[in-house]
Amino acid sequence: EKLSNKELLLPTPEELKRLKNCSIPIASLGQSELFFLSVIKYDRFPQMLAAFKYTLQFREQVDSLSKSLQLFAKACDEIVESDRLTSLLKRLLAVGNLMNESSGKLKASGITLDSLIKTATKKGSDGKTTVINHLVSTAISNNL
Repeated sequence: EKLSNKELLLPTPEELKRLKNCSIPIASLGQSELFFLSVIKYDRFPQMLAAFKYTLQFREQVDSLSKSLQLFAKACDEIVESDRLTSLLKRLLAVGNLMNESSGKLKASGITLDSLIKTATKKGSDGKTTVINHLVSTAISNNL
């Protein structure tokens, strides 16, 4: 946090120019001007400060990202191993094949994400219920 504050306090290029051309005795300068003078001594000080800040925060960011990735991997495993989802997708495939049969399309052997999205937007005769809503409510009521 203190390093972020220091970044905000860094002098602008215009301030650095003025300070380099200044002929005021160092003893009469304030704390901020003294800070600016010390910053002038180091080439690319803002980049060095940013790199130092990054190295201090790196482990914390890695740990946070690692936890998120572990949670994501666990969620993916649960989805892949879900018997209910497998059953629901099989039923959805069967319904999709029934719907496509009338249009003369060949039977599908699987479901694409695009077709899954279409079933989520395809409305029934009541104009409200989607195919996927109907399948899910049927599966829930039949405890599948």
